[in-house]
Amino acid sequence: MRWFSPPALLAICWGLTFACAGLTLLLPGYFDLLPVFLSRVALDPSGFTWMGGVWLATAMLSLMAGDLAARENRRAHSSSFNAHYCRFLHVTSETAKSPPFPLPAAGHSCAINRATMFPQIDPRSDSYHCVFTPAPRASATPKHQTKLNLTTAARNTARLNGIFLSITLIWVLHTAGQNGGLPNLVALATHDALAARDLLLDNKLFTGMRLLYAALPATGSLAAAILSAGGRALPRRARRRCQTILILNTLALFLLPIVMSQRLLLLQFVLSSYIVTCLIRRRIVGRRWLLTGTVTFLSVWTLRESLTNPQFQHTALELALQKLAFYFVNDLWNSFAPLQADTPATLGAHTLQGVAILTFTDGVLEPLLAPRIATSDLVRGGGEFSLLTAPYVDFGLLGGALFLFGAGYVFRRLFQNARTSFLGAALYAQVGAALLFSSHGLYITHQNCLFSLVVIAVLCRKSSVIVQTEFARLPVETPAPRLSLPAMPTKDRGYAQA
Repeated sequence: MRWFSPPALLAICWGLTFACAGLTLLLPGYFDLLPVFLSRVALDPSGFTWMGGVWLATAMLSLMAGDLAARENRRAHSSSFNAHYCRFLHVTSETAKSPPFPLPAAGHSCAINRATMFPQIDPRSDSYHCVFTPAPRASATPKHQTKLNLTTAARNTARLNGIFLSITLIWVLHTAGQNGGLPNLVALATHDALAARDLLLDNKLFTGMRLLYAALPATGSLAAAILSAGGRALPRRARRRCQTILILNTLALFLLPIVMSQRLLLLQFVLSSYIVTCLIRRRIVGRRWLLTGTVTFLSVWTLRESLTNPQFQHTALELALQKLAFYFVNDLWNSFAPLQADTPATLGAHTLQGVAILTFTDGVLEPLLAPRIATSDLVRGGGEFSLLTAPYVDFGLLGGALFLFGAGYVFRRLFQNARTSFLGAALYAQVGAALLFSSHGLYITHQNCLFSLVVIAVLCRKSSVIVQTEFARLPVETPAPRLSLPAMPTKDRGYAQA
């Protein structure tokens, strides 16, 4: 699953950004609306300086250094564990007759996992190679462990998702009731989408309500994860609940972004659902579903741009493609421009804004940092600073590099957990999707993403049950009995001298 590792996702995102922005700037005759869009946010192509390129390379190297540190740490931990607790045996039918521990039938290859102690058959090998890990000492042996109940998880996810959708529907109906009914709101959204957006924002039911709407990608991707993990063994009612969640969330995230201009939520939903499905099944699957999600997102993008830019005499498809090309240029400019001016560090105003909002400290910090934020806005076009540049704006050269080093370390650890845990896969799917559009902004620390991670963790926690565990009662202090074993197979499938 290397295609979903943090370096691979970052390479896809930034490679696509550089390619699309470069083609857009090199073909001004085809993208005739680009100067108009650039003038709206006062972007000057001279902002692409060599200093910006040097910083982006430094930032990417810092991320890769953190990623490498996490891998080396994991490798060192595994080597230390194996050196103290593992016994490697080449098992044949002769040694299987009186083994020091239970083995599968002769003719198979197995590996007893040290975490679960369950045998895993490997059909790719016709030899016996068993990796056995004894249980911990009796005093340290855990008596219980938690196990996710997929049926309970489907029920809890459906209930919480229903609450989120109900609140969103009440919000829309309340706004429509304040302005002459739902037909009038639809007509307003058709003729002036920006006015309809402002109207919805002015009629929020309570503070923080938009977080519930922004958590729909989280519940949707969790439903996809349950379907993938359960497979055909999942009960019919649980399967229908998860399928209903996917359908309703797709409809909600298809219609509302046309007015609310939150198309990233639909993109987050599509990407995270696909990533978690592939992680659980441990292979690339469902390419046609990925294509369907891409078409859905582009359809929403086209409808939104055709409604918000009616003054241009271009077709809806041409307008959408040119606006998409402008976004690539704008995102890359936001990554380069801060390096051409000496601005004071904003001390976490961009990288830690989501944490401040969720902890209700933004009202205290924003007035203190307002002058610094205003200065940094002078070197920012439309949108937000990217994952690679926001740490530099907040903490400077050294602080930004250290922040990205830590971020690379955390991303790799999350990916490592995603390969062995259902919860880890569900959490990393949200982070991986955010990495795929990290050139557009630092969505990973945004309050929407952080709240989504909390929702997934709570649902998995509430859907877990405690089960009794049974470990083999074998001593660790004494060495394993000496057996008369044949020689180990070599790489050329021959046998070394005993």
